[in-house]
Amino acid sequence: MKTTVFFATFCIIVGIASLPYFVKEANGDNVSISVSDSDNVYKVSADYPKDKARNVQKCLDKCLDPSGMSFVNTELDADINPGNGMFFYIKSSPGKLRIKFDKRKNSASSLRKMKQLGEELKKAVL
Repeated sequence: MKTTVFFATFCIIVGIASLPYFVKEANGDNVSISVSDSDNVYKVSADYPKDKARNVQKCLDKCLDPSGMSFVNTELDADINPGNGMFFYIKSSPGKLRIKFDKRKNSASSLRKMKQLGEELKKAVL
């Protein structure tokens, strides 16, 4: 009997404690954009509401200028060479974006485009 009461109490406490997380996930209110710039690598990471996915995908198309391809309606987990001299890793799905850009493999103009993307993403998700 004590075990059942303890287990029920434990489940209620865990449920109440995790409720804010699930409400936030359901509403899609969580927005996080981070940029990391080291000597060799530039990283962009974004978590955003899924209903902003098209804005983010259009932003990728605009800033990265992929020749012959589009980021709209795609989910990716790949190393990309969009045909404009730029090379980077991207993992993208509605609500999440991760980009890793190796500065040693790219030109200064490619880095400028990637940095512009970091700024434009803020506008796309807010």
